[in-house]
Amino acid sequence: MPKDYQQKKSNPYLLPKTVYHRTLWVIRDYERMKAERNEILYSYSCEQDGMPHGSDVGNPTEDKALKLEQIGRDMEAVEQALLLVDDDMRNGIMNNICYQVPYPYYPSRWSWQRRKQKFIHNVAQNLKLV
Repeated sequence: MPKDYQQKKSNPYLLPKTVYHRTLWVIRDYERMKAERNEILYSYSCEQDGMPHGSDVGNPTEDKALKLEQIGRDMEAVEQALLLVDDDMRNGIMNNICYQVPYPYYPSRWSWQRRKQKFIHNVAQNLKLV
């Protein structure tokens, strides 16, 4: 896996290292979050939490709601930032971040890099990390 690099010079979207990496991993986790959200929404579970005849009070509905809310918040942050990216660049940026696919030849590599940095910065803002 290539090294995650954030341009340091002349970068108006420079993030602290930990925030940058945390944001990258939220973006990379987007597809899994979509699958998990659908699984929670459309699954039916009649299993109970805890041991049978135990004293624990289970709240599976509350647990699901809390999990859905957290996943929804992270997904919304990525989706809102994607709306700010040009239509023709969305797939290229997501593929580069998630799967390390090289950018297409047009426009220039620097244009892709600038737009990727802006996208990552917007996701970090949406997550309220900056």
